[in-house]
Amino acid sequence: MFGADFSYPQGKLYARETYLYKVFISQETRLTPSLLLWLQLLFRTPIKRQIIDKKNFRYETELLTSYRDALQQKIHEYQTKFFFNAHHGLEIISHTNSNNTPIKNQLLNTSFDVQSFIKDYTNNLTNLVLCATNDTTLNELEPAMETMFLTLQPFLLHLLKRNPEISINDVVSLAVTLIKKECAKIGM
Repeated sequence: MFGADFSYPQGKLYARETYLYKVFISQETRLTPSLLLWLQLLFRTPIKRQIIDKKNFRYETELLTSYRDALQQKIHEYQTKFFFNAHHGLEIISHTNSNNTPIKNQLLNTSFDVQSFIKDYTNNLTNLVLCATNDTTLNELEPAMETMFLTLQPFLLHLLKRNPEISINDVVSLAVTLIKKECAKIGM
């Protein structure tokens, strides 16, 4: 489950470019930097530093733990399997109920091959880069490549915002390179 993170892994704050950045930047002063405003928001309740192993730790608060517990309860109600990576957040224990119907059992036994999906996705991204280097416009893309392009749109807009001087073809190539680099880091 991606996006369900109820701790601050490695002590990192929220992602940049959220609406709060603009608010905190506008409120900061020499004596009250934006980082202090972030810390006041994030750690307004007592925090505990939880050691995972020699390299990994996380900060946990009472509020975040209650969010995690609520999600854990919701997962229990779904009667399905969820997989979590404790190194990227607070571990959640998943349970399945035994009162499954044949349809539920069929769904429970269906597995999703993440590695195969990531491999296919990155291969299609490579094809998209080839289209971009041939100066193919969005209207000229095959439907599959158009879909690939649309999956990248938020990331492309983020990169264009930070690098307004580069062409769309170069930003597509940059996005694909960065995505492949991140996939390689996690062994995909």
